[in-house]
Amino acid sequence: MLISELTSISRSKNLNRQIIISFFLKFFSLSLGLLIIPKTLGILGSNQYGVWLTILSIVSWLVTFDVGIGNGLRNKLAESLAIDDYESSCKYISTGYFSLTIISLFIMVIVSLIIPFVNWTVVFNTVSINNEELKKTMFVISIAVLVNFIIIIVNQIMNAFQKAAYTNFVSILHSSFFLIILLVIKDIHDLYTVTKFYSLSLVLSGLVVSFFFYRTNFNYIPKIKWIDLSKAKEILQLGGSFFIIQIATVFMFSTSSILIIQLLSSIDVSIYNVTFRLFSTLSLVFSIVVTPYWSAFTEAFKKSDFKWIKTSMVKLHVYLALTIIIAILLVISHQFILDLWLGKNKLIPGFTVALMMGVYVIILSWSNIYSHYLNGIGKLKMQTILAVIQAIMVIPLCFLFTKFLNMGLSGIMLSLIFSLLPFAIIGPIVSIKSLKSINV
Repeated sequence: MLISELTSISRSKNLNRQIIISFFLKFFSLSLGLLIIPKTLGILGSNQYGVWLTILSIVSWLVTFDVGIGNGLRNKLAESLAIDDYESSCKYISTGYFSLTIISLFIMVIVSLIIPFVNWTVVFNTVSINNEELKKTMFVISIAVLVNFIIIIVNQIMNAFQKAAYTNFVSILHSSFFLIILLVIKDIHDLYTVTKFYSLSLVLSGLVVSFFFYRTNFNYIPKIKWIDLSKAKEILQLGGSFFIIQIATVFMFSTSSILIIQLLSSIDVSIYNVTFRLFSTLSLVFSIVVTPYWSAFTEAFKKSDFKWIKTSMVKLHVYLALTIIIAILLVISHQFILDLWLGKNKLIPGFTVALMMGVYVIILSWSNIYSHYLNGIGKLKMQTILAVIQAIMVIPLCFLFTKFLNMGLSGIMLSLIFSLLPFAIIGPIVSIKSLKSINV
């Protein structure tokens, strides 16, 4: 009993430490991101900036094609670390890198064959950028994302090691490198040049973080001798459900920019994404708190520390209450903050759009509590089904609210809110039943 209590105390202390470190690192990362937006917007203008944001939405799809290996690795590695199984841990890590390399090379070939034959000016609904420049841009960003696709698995490994705070270093370094380049190099005026430097910063940041992680965890450096296809099967069996959830989630959120540029305009993409970035800072801050709990729930469940799980769920709802209060204040003051932030690059989303973004952030934060708990204990069937339903809902709803009811950007946000509701309602019910079935 004493050992169990000491383990719970140690786990809680580690979580608190990770949350505090994450908060400061995430704040720094967000601050860099907020500096990059007006700088990039100033370089490209609202039209090309809208195209740039849509490109990032499209290439974000490539990240989902890890077939759930990242999240599957996170859970399996966390389990092996919880029972001090060093050999299995090494095999999971090496096999994860090997599997992602094979997948990345395959996707790289497919993408290289597809890009030359697509009319990208039609895809992005633009005449301000010629098709050849868009082709080069898509090729460079796709290759960079696919290379980073392999490197960035270090974030899931750090999550499994319950060092979630340090995953923020990738985005900090990426934003730092990119911002320095934008400030130092004065002759950046076109989308292709912006893309090249963005891509270079992306890959370099992942390599630097990987170097420092394995420098302090030398015994876990991936090696060919540790590649074990039976471990790949275990990761994929668990990762299959994560893969479907990933695909559905990315589909929901990445299609919004594509739908806006097709149904409205590239300027509306800029307005939507900048305002969304403002409100998403709140959901990102909440994720600082909830993210470390995923692997902690895995460890606690593996060790039957159910009392700690229940106490932690209560604590997360206290953080949620604070998030709701801040969301209300953000809705009230959003235009003042945007004017202060963007300066002469003035964008006006309107109160209705801001209100819906506030509601969206609250529902998303609420859902994240239960998704992280269910992810941690490996209950994924219900999430998988609901994720598919949500992804199917989003496009018809966007057309209904935006095209037929002429609600503009408000329609896009209302579509996302409605798409979140199935899990926001059913997820807590399943989680509460699970918690009630646990005897403490």
